[in-house]
Amino acid sequence: MRQYETALIFDAQLEEPEFDGELKKVVGLIESNSGQIVKTDHWGVRKLAYPIRKRPQGYYVFLYYEAPPDTPRVIERALRINEHCLRFMTVVPEFPFDFEKPEETAGDRKSERAPAPAPKAEEAKPEPEPPAPEAESGPEEAKSEESADESEEAKQ
Repeated sequence: MRQYETALIFDAQLEEPEFDGELKKVVGLIESNSGQIVKTDHWGVRKLAYPIRKRPQGYYVFLYYEAPPDTPRVIERALRINEHCLRFMTVVPEFPFDFEKPEETAGDRKSERAPAPAPKAEEAKPEPEPPAPEAESGPEEAKSEESADESEEAKQ
């Protein structure tokens, strides 16, 4: 079975029981075609970028599921004739689903990076160059050193 992600935008004016009924129809189609729902992600009511069927808002839902290759065609055919579904899109994700792991927080990521081995960090740092002896300095550097000495004497 392949993995699919289907994005659905339903009419935002639907009542909660009607919306649940429409979503159960889609889930039922997936399961009746020997598919299995992995995750359902409800984004809720969002403003659309442009009106669709004269509606400024839509209710976004994302379904992640595993199903045989002919299942998305069956679902999309049913969604095309569903007047409450404003838009839909089914894609095959690039990477496999991995919803078992809890989402990391910023604190978790910092604690994982903290125990870095010390020798590797020292190797990455370039060593500072030793100061050049005065004999090797050019005439411009000598003039700047003399002017610094003169300014110190003037302050005293």
